[in-house]
Amino acid sequence: MTSVAALYALACGSAFAGDEQRVAAEEAMHTLKAAGKYEEALEAAKLLIEFTTDQYGEKSAELINPYIELGDIQRGLKHPERGVEAYQHAADLIEMNEGVFSNDMVGVLRGMGRAYMEEQKTDDAAAALQRAKVITHRNYGIMNLEQIPILDELTDVYASTGDRVSADREQTFGLRVNVRRYGGDTPELVPALYHLADWYIRSGQLAGARSLYKLAASIIEHAYGNDDMRLVPALRGVAQTYVREGTFRGEGRDALVRVTQVYGSSENSDKSDHGRSLIDLGDWYLLTNHIDEALVPRRR
Repeated sequence: MTSVAALYALACGSAFAGDEQRVAAEEAMHTLKAAGKYEEALEAAKLLIEFTTDQYGEKSAELINPYIELGDIQRGLKHPERGVEAYQHAADLIEMNEGVFSNDMVGVLRGMGRAYMEEQKTDDAAAALQRAKVITHRNYGIMNLEQIPILDELTDVYASTGDRVSADREQTFGLRVNVRRYGGDTPELVPALYHLADWYIRSGQLAGARSLYKLAASIIEHAYGNDDMRLVPALRGVAQTYVREGTFRGEGRDALVRVTQVYGSSENSDKSDHGRSLIDLGDWYLLTNHIDEALVPRRR
């Protein structure tokens, strides 16, 4: 039976809807949505909402997830405004059944924020995401890691409007949250340093990114030694900030030299990675008009 025929059969049986029909509609919706068949998934979602309403009532908590799915499908159909309506219905049901600070509200508000961004309603997107952030503060404390994805989404909202001050505030707060959780000099902090460095690079704050890469390198050296391969991303990051600046200072060259040394001294390094590091160093010398030095790493 085709998906269209299956939906027709479900619709014909709606007068006797119960667990079997509701589950079948839900499975059809998920299958069609995963396949990108949003028009058919929309019909399945509407049937799921109809069956769930008949079985549990129009104010039931069982309708929350169907309306969230409906919002996602509407966005897949490029109808973000209808997505917002579905998410709002889910939010109303959550408030009614679970309260305004329910953890379930966070995902709904994030979906709403994305839908508003697709409508280019940045103020509404920021308001939804800020509300989601506040809920995590209420439930987990202000310095909680669960809010990190929300901070990234807020950063994108503010960056889209040219508000770099607000975008920076969200990203630096994210680092503070990680410092509170892991400490300021532990290897567990390194991914957060890279994360903020990536934002600084994207926003043209290369000196700030370089400082973070250098801090990451220092932490890794202290924890694992001077020749540990985990140094490579930090060292390459330092070099790339100079390349992007077009300044090609010695510190960047030295960082690339160290990358070749780290690969050369490690028994577990991949030869292709070592070769790539030599090519990168050679390219640096070519870009700085040191032709003789450029040939040395390429010959190894």
